Amino acid sequence: MSCNADYMSEWEEAKAANEVGNTVKGSIEVIFPQGIIIHLNGIQYPGLVDYWKFAQHAQTENIYPSVQLIGTIAGYDEDNGWIKLEDARLLDHSV
Repeated sequence: MSCNADYMSEWEEAKAANEVGNTVKGSIEVIFPQGIIIHLNGIQYPGLVDYWKFAQHAQTENIYPSVQLIGTIAGYDEDNGWIKLEDARLLDHSV
């Protein structure tokens, strides 16, 4: 019971530190047709991006593990401990 309570406390802290509307950066970890799992910079919980929405903004040859992207926190998947992202796009390294 204590382990679960510790996890929930960490999850609540992560959500408070990474509020809806914040912009975050990360890199693609795993790609599924249902979604892309993102390693978010400085955040211990993974991000989740809709594959098809991301693909509309990125050419398919640019969708592979380790590609850098930027997105906006849209909400949280409480069941899986994921941070949902919207408006995800390739990180422009020229900026």
